[in-house]
Amino acid sequence: MKKLLFTTLLCLSIKCCFGQSYLGSIIKIVNLRTGPGIDYEILKSLKPGT
Repeated sequence: MKKLLFTTLLCLSIKCCFGQSYLGSIIKIVNLRTGPGIDYEILKSLKPGT
């Protein structure tokens, strides 16, 4: 029982430590497109500071 509890807590702590997102901001306009090139349609444009 102790081994199962230890393993569960270990898995949860690893998930919490490495499951974080990175926040940041942009300084130029960023276009989110439907594909990898500039020929694809723009889905959304993000303004600087977002």
